[in-house]
Amino acid sequence: MALRRETRCACRTQARDEIERRALREGHATPDSPDTRPAPRWALAVALGLGAISIGLYAALGTPAALVPAHAGPDAAMPARAGGDPMAERLAGLIQHLQAHPDDAAGWVTLAHTYATLGEFAGGAATWARIGDRAPQDPDVLAEWADLLATAADGDFSGEPDRLIGQLLALAPDVVVVATGGVPQNPPLDAGSDLVTSSWDIMAGSAKPAETVLLYDDNGGHQGMGAAELIANAGSRLELVSPERFFAPEMGGMNHVPYMRAFHEKGVTVTINTRLLAVRREGNRLVATLGSDFAEGWRAERRVDQVVGEHGTLPLDDLYLALKPLSRNGGAIDYERLVKGGDIFPQRNPDGSFLVLRIGDAVASRNIHAAIYDGMRFGIRI
Repeated sequence: MALRRETRCACRTQARDEIERRALREGHATPDSPDTRPAPRWALAVALGLGAISIGLYAALGTPAALVPAHAGPDAAMPARAGGDPMAERLAGLIQHLQAHPDDAAGWVTLAHTYATLGEFAGGAATWARIGDRAPQDPDVLAEWADLLATAADGDFSGEPDRLIGQLLALAPDVVVVATGGVPQNPPLDAGSDLVTSSWDIMAGSAKPAETVLLYDDNGGHQGMGAAELIANAGSRLELVSPERFFAPEMGGMNHVPYMRAFHEKGVTVTINTRLLAVRREGNRLVATLGSDFAEGWRAERRVDQVVGEHGTLPLDDLYLALKPLSRNGGAIDYERLVKGGDIFPQRNPDGSFLVLRIGDAVASRNIHAAIYDGMRFGIRI
């Protein structure tokens, strides 16, 4: 996953545009009815004409993650939010459509996308099971289906996921490019990781900013700053804590200005050179323990209603790891030859029938520019 949050407005616009593109692509948009396709966290692109299957799972930002209750079944209604949120209304419309047209396989595929987007992998797996043999038999659907089922099974590809991968590889691809992205991860803490709210949940709207918030950002990019700006604009009393010499070092100087303006206008406290060590519950509040990389033994505490963490992403690499032993190159890249020239794919498995590589956040937590450069560098060498 290589998409990054700059502002909530931009994220929701991007999500809306993706909904419209999917509706047009699948032929379900009509002038008289609103599109009901959700913004997917995973978007799969298949380039069979070039002899390569390019599998991309990208995070669609601004997804209203609170729309589907946890553990809801595939028939559960998806109510619209108060205030006429068009995203919520479209998703609710999809559920209503499926209740009226249960044989619409493409609609169920879209609902499975939605469950995956919301992290409800068990619900997504149940939806795929309902689709069964009616699912479209094309590579992107097969790949996503296998990955979702394996994720629901804690990364286990045995059984149905393995069968689906077999169907995918029966198409005889020359190259498989895995761009499965990543999922948010909390910063490493001595205790209380389960008490930390992800910045993704704040941006998606599945977690509302509390009255007093401490946001710990040791990723240093737009993700943490976008969440901080959203929290401040919600009227919360916010302290932004960073272990760096200045906040958001991965962000350019020109972008520093509008964020700092917003922080000054909203009374945000910025604390640098400080690391979050632990979080504990005390009554109905949280106590954040802070430490220093420079003064061993120095400690401070903050009592707040909510602790938000931004620590980048953890690669979604289950599909890549499942394909590695089946590939000719074992998933390896010769980076010296990538720079100097020559065949960049070492031949490690003579019985392999395809090459496999991964790009973007499927490798490590980076940014959209890294994913673009990965795609360009590998694309011209395939």
